[in-house]
Amino acid sequence: MYGDIVTKGMYIPARHDVFWYNSTIIASVGAGPRTSFFMVHVVKGVTDLSETHGSFYRRCGYHRGLKGKCMADFQTVKSYVHELHLFIVREDPAQHILIVQDDERGINNLVIDCEEPLLIFEQMIMDVPPNPGDMFCRLLQMNRTLVHGAFALTEDGKQVLFRDTLRIENLDLNEMQGTIEALSLAMAEHAAELIAFSQQ
Repeated sequence: MYGDIVTKGMYIPARHDVFWYNSTIIASVGAGPRTSFFMVHVVKGVTDLSETHGSFYRRCGYHRGLKGKCMADFQTVKSYVHELHLFIVREDPAQHILIVQDDERGINNLVIDCEEPLLIFEQMIMDVPPNPGDMFCRLLQMNRTLVHGAFALTEDGKQVLFRDTLRIENLDLNEMQGTIEALSLAMAEHAAELIAFSQQ
């Protein structure tokens, strides 16, 4: 299911060699025709996205909830994804996970995880460079300007990601659109600086 090659060129705001989610490699990146353009393909062997989520929920202390209700929530979220004209790269209905794409809006392998009580959005931005300098301070300053969500670090501190959460109970299309637009705006405003940090 996740062994197919995605042949469309996808924009990535800062160059890195692999796409990570919760410390698991689920895609690798190869150089494309331009510095900021890459071809993404899925790494064979990762067939169950639930493998990437167990540690996340143990860490955050949330329970997975009733599967029946989760499935209904998942279908609602999926309908919102279509209404927002996001391309679904991959999905795992059993684990209520979508990975979506929109090159023009800077949405690149955005993971949407529908789990009670939260809807979780995570997009990997870049690896932490060997010499980060004042990058961590700047990320906090950037966070102050974001409408929704924030730049954060993975648990091991090795990658920078964008992350936002919404409560599923009162979720509507406008809330989800706000998160997507906030991520798109963050990429438009800060991509150049993030690329510079990734090259340090």
